[in-house]
Amino acid sequence: MGKKGGGGGGKKPPPMAPIFAAAKHGEVDALGELLAAAGAAAGSLLESRNEDGWTPLICACFHGQLDAVNLLLARGADAGAVCADGDSALHYASAQGHAEVLRRLARADGVSFTAADRDGETAEDVAASGKIKRLIAQLHDERSAGRFGGAAAGGGGGGGGDGDEDEDEDGDEDGEEGDEGDEEEGEGEGDGGAAAAARAGAGAGAGAGAGAGGKGKEDAAGSGAPRFGAAKGRR
Repeated sequence: MGKKGGGGGGKKPPPMAPIFAAAKHGEVDALGELLAAAGAAAGSLLESRNEDGWTPLICACFHGQLDAVNLLLARGADAGAVCADGDSALHYASAQGHAEVLRRLARADGVSFTAADRDGETAEDVAASGKIKRLIAQLHDERSAGRFGGAAAGGGGGGGGDGDEDEDEDGDEDGEEGDEGDEEEGEGEGDGGAAAAARAGAGAGAGAGAGAGGKGKEDAAGSGAPRFGAAKGRR
């Protein structure tokens, strides 16, 4: 099954190990119990692999289970681990469009925004939409600038955060447009109230035009057939 789902050729999958079932469904209590029962072997359980080379963390990221992602990272899961095709948890969260999971991974040790898979694609290359692509670029810049402090620090709230993705990202876009208008207004302060107001209005219009243009690009990026079909052989 590819990062976008599908594939498998009708072949019945093998039984899912309990750690992967719990990660897939976001069952944090079950995850905690499994890791506690493993005792000194908990580290090996965290880095166990399914038939596709996924770790439990990759599985949780693919399915957008933020609570499970938080728990697994807190227990020491390797955020930079990759599957047989060289795809990391960041790749899978990007391809599935899980914004809150991406925000959490950006704060984790071992994550690389520039790492490419066997096809030469980074997490930004496989983004599910234009919004996700912009979010990844923003998180990459913030991480590079050291804005996250301790990368392994806890982040994010409970599960289901992806429901707020569009609202959060639209808010970011509106803020960018407002900033453009503010810059134009600031340039005109020394020329008198009327001229400054005119320039502020022009700046707001330009900002709205830029926002509309960006939306068009976003629609183009997020439409059409899934980027990854069954030929990619990832799940």
